[in-house]
Amino acid sequence: MTESNARGTLHYRLRHRLVSNGNSWEVWQGFREIAMVRYTAASYVLELDGEWLGSAFKSYLEIRIPAQVVIAGRPLDESQIEVLTAEMHHALSAMKLRNVIVRSIPWHPLTKADRDAVLGEFHQWMDQHGWKVSMDTDSAMSLRRKGIRWFRRRITGPLQAVEQGAWVARALHAMLNLPLNRTTLFVSEGADPLPWLVDLDW
Repeated sequence: MTESNARGTLHYRLRHRLVSNGNSWEVWQGFREIAMVRYTAASYVLELDGEWLGSAFKSYLEIRIPAQVVIAGRPLDESQIEVLTAEMHHALSAMKLRNVIVRSIPWHPLTKADRDAVLGEFHQWMDQHGWKVSMDTDSAMSLRRKGIRWFRRRITGPLQAVEQGAWVARALHAMLNLPLNRTTLFVSEGADPLPWLVDLDW
């Protein structure tokens, strides 16, 4: 994540913009799959590298966050990074953009007890919020909304949307149960961030 006040946008074009609490989130399109997310606050601008991945019919925007995030010369602590990435996930989802937020910190496999606990809590949370979950704990997950289409429960607010994205990310890591050099933080509805490792169908 870089801080900037005047990154050149000559080779980018603005595709989406959302203003919230006086601050703005923008998605800029570069060459082919290259993208950029710009967050403009009162006293600084953050620019984040992104990339469009997935198939032509089901693409999603992946945003990469470094291990250390610095704003105005001051590193953010973990709780501040959590707030920033949650706001980013919510803003991109509010723009109707499938998105995956990843951070450049390693993911270490869970113990069997922790893995079972995460997957069990995930299944319970999703069931309580209107989803039917089917899992092959090694390679595949299917998520389907319960009920007749016109009467299905929908996400009721930004907090629930962020919680859902975080739960799906945690469940994917628990299913995969392999060491990775990055950690997925949020997965929006419809995105499949690890198709070569875990098949997520929703």
